[in-house]
Amino acid sequence: RNENGVINTVYTAPINSDGTLGTWTTSTPLPVVLAHSSAIVTKDRVYLLSGMSGGNNLNKAFTASINSDGTLGSWDIINNLPFALRYPQTVVTKNNVYLLGGYTGSSGINVVYRAPINSDGTLGAWTISSTLPGFIYGVQAIITNSNIYLLCSYKSGFNSNVIKAPFSGGLNDYFGYYSGSASASSPDSFNLPDFTSRETTSMYYFIKT
Repeated sequence: RNENGVINTVYTAPINSDGTLGTWTTSTPLPVVLAHSSAIVTKDRVYLLSGMSGGNNLNKAFTASINSDGTLGSWDIINNLPFALRYPQTVVTKNNVYLLGGYTGSSGINVVYRAPINSDGTLGAWTISSTLPGFIYGVQAIITNSNIYLLCSYKSGFNSNVIKAPFSGGLNDYFGYYSGSASASSPDSFNLPDFTSRETTSMYYFIKT
């Protein structure tokens, strides 16, 4: 979505060897105009899950293969999502995708859905995994090797709550940087990675305070 409304344009930019981005160009467009979806990557596929198109929430997923040069193939529509939603959040572990919360058009939901990742990167059937401690949407998620954190959300108004749940099979392992003392009730005690040794003149890899 931009200032002119909901669009179906897909933009792509190459990642340079130093981590910066090259010039943005248009790529394979989506089959419909789409807003408020959630994007994930599974092996060599990219997915956009749920969202809103034509004023309606969708229970569809849009997927395209990632070519060897990093470009995208044609988009396919998958109609197996369990709920018509917008503003969901999704996270990917080694073997599963989780869809957390979302907005039905009248309220948020408190359901967590799970789909297994097949060997070719496609998704299996969605099932209910667990429930959230409230009806939330518009949440942001970070995932470590053993925990998922949901940061802020809209739940009867915007809030600053942090929700935490343990699980196994995460992709991101911060054990070398994290003391394990942080919790949802004390987010200020989280220890950011120390990249001081990687600093160079006029270049920083993190925000210094």
